Amino acid sequence: MKRYYSAVSKFNKWMLIISVLSVWGSCIPILMGEFDGLFIFISLLVGGFTVFIASIYFNTYYQIQEDKILWVTGPIKGQIEISKISRLKKAKSIWEIDSLIKPILSNRPLLLRYTKFDDFPVSPQDEKGFIEELLSKNPSIEIEQFS
Repeated sequence: MKRYYSAVSKFNKWMLIISVLSVWGSCIPILMGEFDGLFIFISLLVGGFTVFIASIYFNTYYQIQEDKILWVTGPIKGQIEISKISRLKKAKSIWEIDSLIKPILSNRPLLLRYTKFDDFPVSPQDEKGFIEELLSKNPSIEIEQFS
């Protein structure tokens, strides 16, 4: 089973870098011996947040199995039945997405319409291969022209 890792936008790359730099910056007073309990708590909180963000950054992918798309974004997992997908289109921006869960790292994901009103975003690096494999499982999916 092939994993389609999420494409990553420059903005998301910078968010990860800034998070890591924040953790390192917050550790400077600890290394200099100038810290108290609150400072250690805040450093641990920022460190935990950075680990969470890094897990999303390095572990967001999609797998197409027999009749499902399995998606993983950090510690969060889910699946969509391929037979329920009726349409696929390219989003103009992330603001166009109504989905509560957005397992994407890209600014222009693909939107999979899987019920009458619900779209689910995916952003595989290999869009063409992902679409071809998806269509091999459900050839009745309507593809909107990409702009």
